[in-house]
Amino acid sequence: AAHYILSKIYMPLLQTVGPPTQVPIQEVLLDAVQAANTAVFEDDPEVDSGTTLTIALVLGRRLHVAHVGDSRLYLLANDKLEQISMDHSLVQRLQDVGTLTAEEATMYRYRNVLLRAVGQGEEVEVDTYMRLLPRQGKLLLCSDGLCGFVPDETIKQVMEQDASLPQIVDELYETALAAHSNDNVTAVVVDFSL
Repeated sequence: AAHYILSKIYMPLLQTVGPPTQVPIQEVLLDAVQAANTAVFEDDPEVDSGTTLTIALVLGRRLHVAHVGDSRLYLLANDKLEQISMDHSLVQRLQDVGTLTAEEATMYRYRNVLLRAVGQGEEVEVDTYMRLLPRQGKLLLCSDGLCGFVPDETIKQVMEQDASLPQIVDELYETALAAHSNDNVTAVVVDFSL
């Protein structure tokens, strides 16, 4: 599903590269995600499946984000790891209303239940964000196979290492496996200096 969605999002985004356009970036991101959602849903509307999606587009110092599901986007800057995206999951909702603690959520029986996913219906509700980035830092886009099994403090420690980006990604992957992750472990780390 991930490759299929990427093919449906990449072309609309690529079409925005070039001369300045009057279409706001957030609208372009929303349209791309909706196009991917429609393609996945129409592929087999009888199958109750979906996938998560997090897009981070850096233009100058502006970070534009489109997000659906429980994959995450983190920002590491000024000695602080900040979760930028909000999980669209049952456990997050239960934490928000005070029914579950963060610790209980890691062991909750229905922790993989998504409230929003690409391909679950004809339309998808997409969170979009825009924020200014600090002068330097790192972005981490990752699946819940990493962030659902490795504490944020450990992720921060790995990302702060004086190592190449591939080495950091490998270390995050190995850390997730050592934590007995039983889910897809995907991580992309972007180092920026603006």
